[in-house]
Amino acid sequence: MTHKNLEIELVYFSNPEPDATGRCYDTLAGLGRIWHFCMYAEREAMPTMIEYFKELGVPVTEGLRENPSVHEGSRCFFIFGPDGEQIEFMY
Repeated sequence: MTHKNLEIELVYFSNPEPDATGRCYDTLAGLGRIWHFCMYAEREAMPTMIEYFKELGVPVTEGLRENPSVHEGSRCFFIFGPDGEQIEFMY
C-alpha cells in the first residue's frame, strides 16, 4: 500500500529461503519480532548515510544495490537493528 510518502509492504513466505546472512525470514517473526522494515531516504544522502553507519560500527550488509524491477529502478542498502531486524533504506 502506498499513500503520499508512506508505503507498507506485507510479505508472507510459505517456504522461506535463507537471506545473505543465512537466516530465514521467518526466524524473527517466530519470536514475535519484526524482521524487516524500510525507510525512504534522499538519493544524494545515501552514500553519506552508509559511511555514517560504518563510522558508528553498524554493519552495512552491502553497498547501494540496484532494484531495476522494483519502484522504477530504486537503489537501497541494509543494516541490522539491535534485535536483528533488517532495516532497509531506499530511494
